[in-house]
Amino acid sequence: MNEGNAPLVRVVDDDEALRDALQYMLEGEGWEVALYPDAEEFLRSVMPSRAGVVVLDVQMPGMGGLECFREMEKRGIRLPVVFLTAHGSIDMAVGLLRNGACHFLQKPVDAEKLVQAVSEAVERDRVAREGLPDRKALEGLFSSLTKRESEVIRLLGDGLLNAQIAERLGLSVRTVEVHRAGAYRKLGVKSVAEVQRLFAVLRGKP
Repeated sequence: MNEGNAPLVRVVDDDEALRDALQYMLEGEGWEVALYPDAEEFLRSVMPSRAGVVVLDVQMPGMGGLECFREMEKRGIRLPVVFLTAHGSIDMAVGLLRNGACHFLQKPVDAEKLVQAVSEAVERDRVAREGLPDRKALEGLFSSLTKRESEVIRLLGDGLLNAQIAERLGLSVRTVEVHRAGAYRKLGVKSVAEVQRLFAVLRGKP
């Protein structure tokens, strides 16, 4: 993936030491990171066309994280948001998650939880941009396959050709083609590349 198209993690927090610590942590995991000391600068500078996620502090001088989140919605900025707070309540967390936030993490930030939250948010953004079904919807589609269709499509996703699948499953090539066609129809795909993209979503990989 080209650098200009790589996901960008935008960290918006008025605590300079925390911003630097999060940048060090996230860059160590291979993410590209941009830092913003307040919501106003973030809103002035953000490029929504660049995929990624916003890590947003709830309480900041001036415009707080909740107000920033509402302003993003008004402007049609659909980037997923991971909220950070030192004083958040369960009611606040539930409300934010219902309104579209991806995660709500308490400070001090647990590194493992943050990395997991960022990974999930970036994947959510990728899926939305590519018009792919989300993981839950995909699981429903795959559950509609017959046993043979499922076997064929999984081997196809692993890169096997029809003849190789036929040999592996003890079927004729024609029978494999029939099951493949049925699976394609149910999953709404037309190529091996599309099948592999669906499996990438199921496995949570970008």
